[in-house]
Amino acid sequence: MDKISIKGFEVTAIKNYDSLIDRGIITVKERQNNYICISGNLISTIKIGKTRYFDDFFYTLTQYGGVYGKMQLSINDEEYHNLNCYTIKEYIDKIEEAKEFLSDEYGITVNMRHIMYDSLEINKTIVINEKFSKYSRPLNLMMYLLPNKLQLKEVDYMGKSLQSKKVTDYKKKPETYMKISKGKTLSIKIYDKTEQLKNFKILVEHNYLRFEITLFGAKKIDEKLGTNNVWELTDEMVNQFFHEFIEKNVLEAYTKYCENRGPQLRKIIKENYKPKCSWTKNVLEQIANLEIDNGLPLVLDVNEIIQELDKVCKFSTRSSKYYARKTLQEKCEGKLKVLANQDYEKMLEIIEKLL
Repeated sequence: MDKISIKGFEVTAIKNYDSLIDRGIITVKERQNNYICISGNLISTIKIGKTRYFDDFFYTLTQYGGVYGKMQLSINDEEYHNLNCYTIKEYIDKIEEAKEFLSDEYGITVNMRHIMYDSLEINKTIVINEKFSKYSRPLNLMMYLLPNKLQLKEVDYMGKSLQSKKVTDYKKKPETYMKISKGKTLSIKIYDKTEQLKNFKILVEHNYLRFEITLFGAKKIDEKLGTNNVWELTDEMVNQFFHEFIEKNVLEAYTKYCENRGPQLRKIIKENYKPKCSWTKNVLEQIANLEIDNGLPLVLDVNEIIQELDKVCKFSTRSSKYYARKTLQEKCEGKLKVLANQDYEKMLEIIEKLL
């Protein structure tokens, strides 16, 4: 896990009330109908910015008169920033340290007995064989194939140039791919971790890709993980959720796509196949044009076309079959290199490493 937020805690005592007001940590608004009363003191809001133990701490009254508190925490390793994430146990230790820090530094006593997760970033970071930019076609397809049942909507992303782009523009090579659900309770992000670390002046040896699932809201976390209780959630539950998500929404989605696109691919071959004619060029051009028009690859690699030849073409000799295969490969290595970059193998590489 990377960044998290928790809620459900209770501030039970405050020692340095006047000092915290002077420091702007406690605010007391005039003519407010209700106040939080702690240790005999009236409080409107407690707000603490980023410290070495948490990103922010917030405690206030809701518009309905209830008390609401939220604390955000994230990883901030000086050597590698957040390249290496925390386990559940490590985050629990960090929460306990934050509790002690609030008491020692600010005189704020917090009861954490009933805390629950309000947002969770769950991710897996893998080492990929080539630079992230070389995986644009497989990643574009992977994001497109995320099932409709997730109700995900594509969002703009920002590249190095800070020019807003769309993931569906296959000519672009983004550093981040992202989708978020209609109700903003789930987001999926795939990004170039190696490039992101450079923003923190951290240079690493390998090419890192991060696949990140963020769950927003205690209800969504409970629905997906079986609990949102900080003391009940385990690493096994998180790992099982991630594995099943990749299996069902990435692997199975891609497998189904390959099965379903078979008839369309065979139709293209059949319509263009004419023995002793330069039909292979027409097949490749039609497939390439479809990708340009749709912003989505029908096939990732020329070998996926070759696998369909026997199902459509009636080769008179073994040599004619060999010649067709060779011609397709040579044309791709020449003018249609996009189909000769082993993108199919790259897709399998990502899926296998994520699983």
